[in-house]
Amino acid sequence: MRRHLWAAAQFGAGNAIYLLFSALWTFELPRQITVERFADWRLFVVYSSFVGALHGGALDALLYRWSRRRSAAVPPSLWSIVGVLAIWHVVLGALWALACWWFRVPHPLIGLVTAILAYALIWNVVTCLQYAMQAGRRFLPLSLFAALQGTFMGSLVLSGLFRPEHGPRAEWGFIGSAAFAGGVAFLPAAWVTGSWVAAGQLLRLLYRAVLAGFPILVVNLLLIALLNADRIAVSVGFSRVEFAMYAFAASLLAIANSLISVGARFAVPYVTRWVQGRLFEDRFGAVQSLLFGSWALLLGAFVVVRWIVLRYLPAYVPALRIAFIMALGAAFAGPIQILHLNYARAARRTWRSTAITVVAGILAVGAMAFCVATRSLALVAAGSVALFVTWWCLGSCFVLPVSPQMCLTHAWYFVAVAILGAGWLWLLQADGGSRAGAGIAGAVCVVAAAISLAWPWRAASKLA
Repeated sequence: MRRHLWAAAQFGAGNAIYLLFSALWTFELPRQITVERFADWRLFVVYSSFVGALHGGALDALLYRWSRRRSAAVPPSLWSIVGVLAIWHVVLGALWALACWWFRVPHPLIGLVTAILAYALIWNVVTCLQYAMQAGRRFLPLSLFAALQGTFMGSLVLSGLFRPEHGPRAEWGFIGSAAFAGGVAFLPAAWVTGSWVAAGQLLRLLYRAVLAGFPILVVNLLLIALLNADRIAVSVGFSRVEFAMYAFAASLLAIANSLISVGARFAVPYVTRWVQGRLFEDRFGAVQSLLFGSWALLLGAFVVVRWIVLRYLPAYVPALRIAFIMALGAAFAGPIQILHLNYARAARRTWRSTAITVVAGILAVGAMAFCVATRSLALVAAGSVALFVTWWCLGSCFVLPVSPQMCLTHAWYFVAVAILGAGWLWLLQADGGSRAGAGIAGAVCVVAAAISLAWPWRAASKLA
């Protein structure tokens, strides 16, 4: 247990710094740029989240392959894979340049796709390095990388570089920060030593990785599409100003989404070992309680977020109602990514998870089409929450193990989320959103979080 806590502390320290700066630029950037430019920036953020598709699933398969190794040493094929990834992305950039030269591609699309391809090169190379260190449970270098990345991006935004008088568009500033992050990634790589492998052996390894990782890639792409389904629908069916409002509401949850993503990556080696040791069901209740407590803290933090928006960002006050609704979905998005998907991959139930994700995707298309037709942003947000609830229910029934203990855990989690979420939402909206109601809502969430987080600590003696 102490090893797990020490690893979590190492991994969490750098990510805490990153999340601190993320919170700063979440509120500062909308103050520096117009609503229309903010919409352009968030459009780039939404569509750049799909760049992981360009590695073909190889990295996902390699992560689980490396996590099964007993040795904490970095795999010897690491630097060869990094080199192949870099060359592959350069080829993609060259093909895009030829397409722009041969066809009449609209200028805004050229800028957007070029920015996404540049970001893809950095993202996938850095992801490969992070996976290698993560599989060996080398969390200190990962923590250092996250801290430096957040510090640079936060400094970039706080410097006022994105103000209109400086001229360059916000997305190019992000490319600059991502480029720096890519360079910084090689700093923690000083902990890494690896050797190049023969070309034939490398190609065979990558070929097997793509075959094994393709189902994981499909799930990941569907996951990203489902997580962004509401924003994609709003970007297509609503005006830029309406998209900016919805995107700002989503950005208020960016820290929660980052924590979920970090938690999902952190949990990979542990869930893999729990599945191998047949300990997953014993650990599930404690992890579920931690997730509920973390979500309750998120709801409590929204009381402070509400005050900041009302005081400093009056142009985005209409986004608060949307953000409150979207926050309810985080209670189910966390378990899906941290527990359901990691268990499916570790227990070799990827195709079952893929089928459920496809069903959820089909439901998402229909739900988002209906919600967009109503021209109501609040209804779109409610539709996304309903989608997560449905996806969570399907995963609990058909992906995770089925036993009386697991069913009881699912039942108390769902009931607790429903009661706390409904009460929190009602208190925030009571009397037109009074300070007293918001204060009571925050206090209730903190108490619920304390109770939920205390239980796993008392059961810590059972964890290994």
